[in-house]
Amino acid sequence: MKLNEIYKVINKGKDLKKYKEFAWRKIYFQIPADWNMALESGSSKNGYFRVDDRYRPRLEIKWENIPFEKAPQSRKIIENFLEDFKKKIKKRKIKIDLKVVSIRELNVSGHEASLFYLKGVEDSLLISWYCEKEERGYIMQISFKSSEYNEMKKIINNILSSIRCHFNEEYIPWILYGFKIKIPREYELISRKFTSGFSYLDFQKKNFHIIFGYSSMANILLEEYYKDISDWYRNLFWKETIKKIGSKFKVKYEKPEKTIINQHEAIIFNGASPGFLKKFKLYLRSFLWKCDIENRIYCFTTIHKGIETPKEFSSILISLKCH
Repeated sequence: MKLNEIYKVINKGKDLKKYKEFAWRKIYFQIPADWNMALESGSSKNGYFRVDDRYRPRLEIKWENIPFEKAPQSRKIIENFLEDFKKKIKKRKIKIDLKVVSIRELNVSGHEASLFYLKGVEDSLLISWYCEKEERGYIMQISFKSSEYNEMKKIINNILSSIRCHFNEEYIPWILYGFKIKIPREYELISRKFTSGFSYLDFQKKNFHIIFGYSSMANILLEEYYKDISDWYRNLFWKETIKKIGSKFKVKYEKPEKTIINQHEAIIFNGASPGFLKKFKLYLRSFLWKCDIENRIYCFTTIHKGIETPKEFSSILISLKCH
């Protein structure tokens, strides 16, 4: 096997339809069209996620917040990882013949990085680097069988060459499961849920919430469970997201408006909590629509205190792509 082939840039004529964008917690790259995030945990500072193909795990990434003055060498990140791994399997009395067959230096998103080629139960690559702009130490593992090497080398190269681990822009992309949205960097993801029946992301900055949620199999839901998308909003979206923000949060709605989002007809619900002083009231705005292309019901909601709509509201809505 020629390891240097991994580092070559893929020809400009590559078939981009085989790949899709993926972005989660300030890290972006391209993955094969049939790969999806299967597990995730942690926070923006210290976290982990795993990406699977249709049959098995393929890629894992773990990051840790490390102050710049304590920034580790990329090779040291992998050496520490392997040392911890060997201790764990020894403690569990598991026998794995793990061998490092090659070590190379490379560049990932403008950072010095190290790549270890490992052989064990299967082949895997460990890639590590430190991003001084986000003050994060990363370690990525990509797994494959030896017989898959010729197929996987282009995928590996595409992933490594497309990685972005820091953004100069004010808005950070979140791209997965067929949707895309850009959220201002100062917002934190405080709650999320991904299930076949209902999924959502809840971002917060002080008293301002941005909530994006959806249900798949819209045709079945609207035929067997809900009268229309407004009924879905009241009986599923509201209970799973807004009600959890405050169990006593009551809203008086104005007459619904109509608009267009991503070429879909949408309903706008505007509402506010009871009270006389506007600066203490909570204001809610929900955009609700059905996407026939993805066969989903979507809702984009903002909740904020005070009468003025935050300036970033329009930019977030414009960035939202449901298919």
